[in-house]
Amino acid sequence: MTNNETRAGQPHQGNAERRKISIYLDTSIVSRIRDYGRLDDAAAQALEKLSEFSHQIHYVTSDTLTNEVARTKDPRTRGALLLFAAIIDKVPWEVPEHPGGWGGAPFGVMPWGAAGWTHPLYAGLSEIFDRLDAHHLFLAVRAECDYFLTLDRKTIIERATAEQTRVSELCGKTTIVDPQELCRTLEALRSLELQRALAAQAEK
Repeated sequence: MTNNETRAGQPHQGNAERRKISIYLDTSIVSRIRDYGRLDDAAAQALEKLSEFSHQIHYVTSDTLTNEVARTKDPRTRGALLLFAAIIDKVPWEVPEHPGGWGGAPFGVMPWGAAGWTHPLYAGLSEIFDRLDAHHLFLAVRAECDYFLTLDRKTIIERATAEQTRVSELCGKTTIVDPQELCRTLEALRSLELQRALAAQAEK
């Protein structure tokens, strides 16, 4: 594990940061830096609002995102996106499946003569989401992230809503959200913390 690679629930910066909410950034959040002008007002305002919660949040992503933005054709945009991706902490990389056949996987990973292997979590996610999105989600869930933040409504948000029960079973504590829903959740948490602080002060 590298210095920039960490379990989302156990960032390397110190004990204080371990209490932060871990949020996995989908590629759509980073890649749309180049065209945020096309966002609807609600999403744009929510993204700006998230800056108010920076002290509570630990943003992470994976090398899957780095590999995706590296394919950006415009060199100036590609450079900016790669820098942004490099700054964000990375969750541990895991291969979700190994093809069968000689040389299909590292020696010792699979039984001799195996036809191939797919992690059950990834297999389940791939039944609902596109394979690349499923890999992002797989890594977020395996890293025990609290939230998976995305701007992809059609291919992620809508599918997660349509398969809500199954997605909840697969993702466990990791909740798929768009910026608006995440803001509402964080504001509710902040309100709850304030109420608890006031109640504790009143008891003194």
